Amino acid sequence: MAKTKHESTPHAKMLLVALRSVGYTNETAIADIIDNSISGAATEIELYFDWDNRRIIIADNGFGMQYEELLEAMEIGSADPNEVRPSEDLGRFGLGMKTATFSMAKNLLVITKKNNQISNAEWDLDEVAHEDKWELSEYDDNQIHDVLSSVDSLVDY
Repeated sequence: MAKTKHESTPHAKMLLVALRSVGYTNETAIADIIDNSISGAATEIELYFDWDNRRIIIADNGFGMQYEELLEAMEIGSADPNEVRPSEDLGRFGLGMKTATFSMAKNLLVITKKNNQISNAEWDLDEVAHEDKWELSEYDDNQIHDVLSSVDSLVDY
Protein backbone atom coordinates (compact mmCIF):
# COMPACT_ATOMS: atom_id res chain seq x y z
CA MET A 1 0.00 0.00 0.00
CA ALA A 2 1.43 3.38 -1.05
CA LYS A 3 1.75 6.05 1.60
CA THR A 4 1.75 9.78 1.17
CA LYS A 5 4.76 11.32 2.89
CA HIS A 6 5.22 14.82 4.23
CA GLU A 7 8.47 16.37 5.37
CA SER A 8 8.26 17.41 9.00
CA THR A 9 11.34 19.44 9.88
CA PRO A 10 11.20 20.64 13.49
CA HIS A 11 11.16 24.36 14.16
CA ALA A 12 14.66 25.31 15.20
CA LYS A 13 13.54 27.59 18.01
CA MET A 14 11.25 25.03 19.64
CA LEU A 15 13.63 22.10 19.35
CA LEU A 16 16.57 24.04 20.74
CA VAL A 17 14.48 25.20 23.70
CA ALA A 18 13.63 21.53 24.33
CA LEU A 19 17.30 20.54 24.03
CA ARG A 20 18.20 23.16 26.65
CA SER A 21 16.09 21.36 29.22
CA VAL A 22 17.47 17.84 28.83
CA GLY A 23 18.24 17.65 32.55
CA TYR A 24 21.94 18.37 32.93
CA THR A 25 23.42 19.79 36.07
CA ASN A 26 26.32 22.17 35.49
CA GLU A 27 28.70 19.43 36.64
CA THR A 28 27.35 16.77 34.27
CA ALA A 29 27.23 19.27 31.42
CA ILE A 30 30.89 20.17 31.84
CA ALA A 31 31.78 16.47 32.17
CA ASP A 32 29.94 15.71 28.93
CA ILE A 33 31.86 18.48 27.13
CA ILE A 34 35.14 17.14 28.55
CA ASP A 35 34.19 13.73 27.13
CA ASN A 36 34.57 15.31 23.70
CA SER A 37 38.10 16.38 24.55
CA ILE A 38 38.92 12.86 25.71
CA SER A 39 37.43 11.44 22.49
CA GLY A 40 39.71 13.86 20.63
CA ALA A 41 42.77 12.25 22.26
CA ALA A 42 43.43 15.19 24.59
CA THR A 43 45.95 14.51 27.32
CA GLU A 44 45.58 17.98 28.84
CA ILE A 45 42.24 19.67 29.42
CA GLU A 46 42.00 23.08 31.04
CA LEU A 47 38.85 24.74 32.36
CA TYR A 48 38.58 28.48 32.88
CA PHE A 49 35.64 30.24 34.46
CA ASP A 50 35.72 33.79 33.13
CA TRP A 51 32.99 35.30 35.29
CA ASP A 52 33.66 38.88 34.12
CA ASN A 53 32.77 37.93 30.55
CA ARG A 54 30.18 35.29 31.55
CA ARG A 55 31.86 32.39 29.79
CA ILE A 56 33.40 29.04 30.44
CA ILE A 57 36.42 28.13 28.36
CA ILE A 58 37.45 24.53 27.89
CA ALA A 59 40.80 24.17 26.13
CA ASP A 60 42.58 20.95 25.25
CA ASN A 61 45.53 19.61 23.30
CA GLY A 62 43.50 17.06 21.33
CA PHE A 63 44.01 16.37 17.64
CA GLY A 64 41.55 19.10 16.54
CA MET A 65 39.33 19.17 13.49
CA GLN A 66 39.56 20.42 9.96
CA TYR A 67 36.85 22.83 8.81
CA GLU A 68 34.58 20.15 7.33
CA GLU A 69 34.96 17.96 10.42
CA LEU A 70 33.99 20.88 12.65
CA LEU A 71 30.85 21.66 10.66
CA GLU A 72 29.83 18.01 10.86
CA ALA A 73 30.54 17.87 14.60
CA MET A 74 28.39 20.97 15.15
CA GLU A 75 25.35 19.36 13.53
CA ILE A 76 22.60 18.41 15.96
CA GLY A 77 22.67 14.59 16.10
CA SER A 78 25.86 14.33 14.06
CA ALA A 79 26.91 10.83 15.10
CA ASP A 80 25.35 7.55 14.04
CA PRO A 81 24.67 5.58 17.25
CA ASN A 82 24.92 2.31 15.28
CA GLU A 83 28.42 3.04 13.99
CA VAL A 84 31.14 0.91 15.55
CA ARG A 85 33.54 3.12 17.51
CA PRO A 86 36.67 2.63 19.57
CA SER A 87 35.95 1.92 23.23
CA GLU A 88 37.50 5.24 24.27
CA ASP A 89 35.06 7.22 22.08
CA LEU A 90 32.49 8.55 24.54
CA GLY A 91 30.19 10.23 22.00
CA ARG A 92 27.25 8.22 20.71
CA PHE A 93 24.60 10.49 19.25
CA GLY A 94 26.43 13.70 18.44
CA LEU A 95 24.29 15.61 20.92
CA GLY A 96 26.41 15.81 24.06
CA MET A 97 28.58 18.83 23.31
CA LYS A 98 25.59 20.80 22.05
CA THR A 99 22.95 19.86 24.63
CA ALA A 100 25.45 20.10 27.48
CA THR A 101 26.42 23.60 26.43
CA PHE A 102 22.86 24.68 25.72
CA SER A 103 21.84 23.60 29.22
CA MET A 104 24.19 26.28 30.60
CA ALA A 105 24.44 28.90 27.85
CA LYS A 106 22.96 30.27 24.68
CA ASN A 107 26.22 30.28 22.74
CA LEU A 108 28.59 27.50 21.78
CA LEU A 109 31.72 28.68 20.01
CA VAL A 110 34.23 26.01 18.98
CA ILE A 111 37.66 27.08 17.81
CA THR A 112 39.83 24.23 16.61
CA LYS A 113 43.20 23.84 14.96
CA LYS A 114 44.44 21.01 12.77
CA ASN A 115 47.37 21.06 10.36
CA ASN A 116 48.04 24.69 11.37
CA GLN A 117 44.58 25.69 10.08
CA ILE A 118 42.23 27.37 12.57
CA SER A 119 38.50 26.81 12.07
CA ASN A 120 35.52 28.00 14.06
CA ALA A 121 31.76 27.63 14.23
CA GLU A 122 29.17 28.95 16.65
CA TRP A 123 25.62 28.15 17.65
CA ASP A 124 23.92 31.30 18.91
CA LEU A 125 20.51 30.28 20.23
CA ASP A 126 19.18 33.82 20.16
CA GLU A 127 19.96 34.03 16.43
CA VAL A 128 18.48 30.59 15.77
CA ALA A 129 15.31 31.54 17.67
CA HIS A 130 15.02 34.88 15.88
CA GLU A 131 15.57 33.44 12.40
CA ASP A 132 14.03 30.00 13.17
CA LYS A 133 16.74 28.50 10.95
CA TRP A 134 19.40 25.88 11.56
CA GLU A 135 22.32 28.17 10.80
CA LEU A 136 25.78 28.19 12.31
CA SER A 137 27.83 31.37 12.47
CA GLU A 138 31.46 31.63 11.54
CA TYR A 139 33.84 34.40 12.53
CA ASP A 140 36.45 35.86 10.20
CA ASP A 141 40.17 35.65 11.01
CA ASN A 142 40.27 39.07 12.69
CA GLN A 143 37.32 38.27 14.93
CA ILE A 144 38.83 34.91 15.93
CA HIS A 145 42.13 36.65 16.64
CA ASP A 146 40.24 39.03 18.97
CA VAL A 147 38.52 36.12 20.74
CA LEU A 148 41.79 34.23 21.16
CA SER A 149 43.53 37.39 22.39
CA SER A 150 40.80 37.91 24.97
CA VAL A 151 41.42 34.45 26.43
CA ASP A 152 45.19 34.43 25.89
CA SER A 153 45.89 35.54 29.44
CA LEU A 154 43.73 32.67 30.74
CA VAL A 155 44.62 29.76 28.50
CA ASP A 156 48.04 28.12 28.35
CA TYR A 157 48.10 26.74 24.78
